Amino acid sequence: MILITTSRRPTRKMRTLTKDLNRVIPESIRMNRGKLNIQGVAEKAIEYKADRVLIIERYKGGPGRILFYAIIAEKLKKLLASALHLKGIKTQSEVGKRTAIKEGLVITASTNLNTKIKKLVAVFSNFFRIPYLEYNYCQKAKASMHFSLITKNEVKISFTMPTIIKEVGPTLIIKL
Repeated sequence: MILITTSRRPTRKMRTLTKDLNRVIPESIRMNRGKLNIQGVAEKAIEYKADRVLIIERYKGGPGRILFYAIIAEKLKKLLASALHLKGIKTQSEVGKRTAIKEGLVITASTNLNTKIKKLVAVFSNFFRIPYLEYNYCQKAKASMHFSLITKNEVKISFTMPTIIKEVGPTLIIKL
């Protein structure tokens, strides 16, 4: 199970993003953080029987970074050396209507990805425990978390349903 929350004093867009991620990521729960410190977040995650935590942090008044944690010995341990920096997001309401996926989600990727982005795809696959499928093998999946290259240092992550056909959001632009 994954606990999705924000840093302290979240903006409206950060709260919307956590709600959208909760709708599309299987086995996830969302929690309002309030004044909890990191240890308090770990305790809440244990209470909810979550073994992983995703925190959306604020930067210049909006969602700015994504941090990945695992619960080890009742403490949060950061999984990536550095956070993923968000360059832009689109919420489900900006893309269209709010849609819940919750099952049948796979990770797909464009064919022109470099090694840095392939490592990112592997991190997402391991953290979310979602299988990565080549485009040719994903036709039976109900939905996908699709990675595509925008520029050399930017990748777009979009949630689509059915696989790679209709974007349902949220969409994340990550700066590497």
